[in-house]
Amino acid sequence: MAARSRQSCSSSLAWAGWQVRVPEHWRPLRIEGAWEKGSIILGDEGQAIMQVKWWRHENESFDGARWTRRRLKKAGAKAAADGKPAPPGFENAAWVPGRGPAQAAVWYGCAPAGRLVMEVVVSGEMSKKDQRTATSRALPTLKVSAHDAPTRWAIYGASFESPAGFVLCDRRLKLGDIALRLSSKRRERLVLRQVYPSALALARRELAKWLEFPVFREHRKYRPANPPQKWSVESFGRQLDGIRRAGRKRFPFPLGVLAPRYSAAAVVHDEQLGRLLVAEYDSRGAPDDATLADALASMNWAQLESGGEA
Repeated sequence: MAARSRQSCSSSLAWAGWQVRVPEHWRPLRIEGAWEKGSIILGDEGQAIMQVKWWRHENESFDGARWTRRRLKKAGAKAAADGKPAPPGFENAAWVPGRGPAQAAVWYGCAPAGRLVMEVVVSGEMSKKDQRTATSRALPTLKVSAHDAPTRWAIYGASFESPAGFVLCDRRLKLGDIALRLSSKRRERLVLRQVYPSALALARRELAKWLEFPVFREHRKYRPANPPQKWSVESFGRQLDGIRRAGRKRFPFPLGVLAPRYSAAAVVHDEQLGRLLVAEYDSRGAPDDATLADALASMNWAQLESGGEA
């Protein structure tokens, strides 16, 4: 089969409850903010092309039309233009085209299902072709997850899915080592991580050792309940084999009896995509293997949906 052209290739970018398909050569140039509010600037190797901003509200009586009117007024536009992009699931959408050479165009929209309001800024300092790609191909694919549904994440070629109720509280984004730390209102914590290429990772340390070096700093010290055991999960019709461990996390002496946490962690090898998949779940109660297995089994959804391309 002939290779697809660079222009025809696309990939998913998913973050903080929203998702968009962009040309494969676009990359996040800057990520700021957190779950409630933030922004991502997208571009290629030569320029910034599009900025996505989001705000999350908890007020069920939120007035989306009023919010859009205020944004239009701030942008100096009396009304939205006709023919605006209209991604499904959004209400009170408005499109303000650039009013002159090199002037940015702006799109606004409210997604009630995700309790999100969003602003997309398309740079005017680029070719007409890139502008059309942003407004006609990328922006119409924008969609939002429901606030009570699992959240998908896809960044730098790695993709994850977190359970409903978990929000992002920390991240480590390095090519070859992507990790997210999430928490819930029930004080559960979930760490999702991918390390690639796996051949190089396993040359550095054996599979079980990848569970011994936490990617995020913690005050509690881990103490195993038993030796690590062989473990496997079913993922998109494939069996991924690896190692699981379980134990407790305690503060150093003399505070060890205060608020101990149970922890279960596992690492499996995805040989098809050449990645180590790591997940850790800890809580006040007993370890939840179902949450751990689901987190591992749902990783790499973006690559497998696009035909298994890493």
